[in-house]
Amino acid sequence: MRKVVIDPGHGGLDPGAGGFGLREKDITLDIALVLRGLLADSVDVSMTRDSDKFVSLSDRAKFTNTVGADLFVSIHVNAGGGTGYESYIYTDALDETGRLAGLIHNEVASFYKEKGFPDRGLKKANFTVLRETAMPAVLLENLFIDRKEDAEKLKDPGFRREIAGAVAKGIFKAFDLPAPTTHPDLPPHWANKDFLRLWDAGLVKGKHDLDSPVSWGEFSAVMARLLDQLKLEM
Repeated sequence: MRKVVIDPGHGGLDPGAGGFGLREKDITLDIALVLRGLLADSVDVSMTRDSDKFVSLSDRAKFTNTVGADLFVSIHVNAGGGTGYESYIYTDALDETGRLAGLIHNEVASFYKEKGFPDRGLKKANFTVLRETAMPAVLLENLFIDRKEDAEKLKDPGFRREIAGAVAKGIFKAFDLPAPTTHPDLPPHWANKDFLRLWDAGLVKGKHDLDSPVSWGEFSAVMARLLDQLKLEM
């Protein structure tokens, strides 16, 4: 099974960029957690952080190298007077990195173009997490947090789930794996948000009647998945 490390940018004492009441560290973690759930059935997923804590850039790279990942994906949000989506690989990246990053970039860029945001391109940079990781690594910059139109989209949990879905599709395409399961189309219900949190974490599968009673078998399956995730993160 392929190993992927997801890296939610910033965290803890490092909030990242900000604008319109948003903090980059919160958005990147939310997208990354959803992405983990989308990949969990077919890819061995680890995260450099799964809560609001500070992890140095070098420690993120060291962790990824220790895991022996096949791919490192760093999730970020841009700032500084622009709009749209761009991604980065290391300045001296190998051809295989460019190939995998290109497949991921094109899938995510297509999603953004459908939403009316420009593709700013796949670029090269001497970022620490790209330079110090020993496997193909890509850094994704998702919209601009300090532009009103971009920030309005980033505020929407549904849109963030769509971002994660596009990234997941790119990763599956890069590894030539079947497309990931999409989020269930749920009818209106007060518990939809909570159910989708469980779904994003890989704890429930498929579509369910949220007013139906839960059997001991279903409860056991959810708890077993939770225990498996806790074991992986220890």
